[in-house]
Amino acid sequence: MKNKKLLLILAVILLLLLIGGVVIGVYLLGRSPAPVVTPTNVPTPTIAADASGSWAGSYIITAPSACAGYEGSWEATLVDSNGVLTGTYTSDTGLGGNVTGTSSGNNVTWSVGGSGGVTFSGAINGSTVSGNFTGPTCPGTSTRTSGTFTGNK
Repeated sequence: MKNKKLLLILAVILLLLLIGGVVIGVYLLGRSPAPVVTPTNVPTPTIAADASGSWAGSYIITAPSACAGYEGSWEATLVDSNGVLTGTYTSDTGLGGNVTGTSSGNNVTWSVGGSGGVTFSGAINGSTVSGNFTGPTCPGTSTRTSGTFTGNK
């Protein structure tokens, strides 16, 4: 008799567990699946280049045709203070003076010698700078020179 009661109790417990499992399974099947989270690309912050330092480089005049092909050298000592460039500049032509300009991110623009001088516009990549310039008037013409420049810290 004791064995029958024990078997009956065990059968009831197993039946309850079975019913509970079925109820939980039905509940889980009726639920929407968990949303899939797709990671988004987080941009890497750009660190602004520091234009400060001693630079030396070369330039080539590409226009006007009367001056095109002339190559020369330049040197500059720049100070970049929160996007404001100051310093000094000299070139093999004797053009030189104080620098005024700006920097933003990797881009730099600076001028020397006022309206008859030279204006550089370029980008810094590590310890290299390159870009375009507009220079003084080409001798024998009324056209300002222009061309490309590169330099290294």
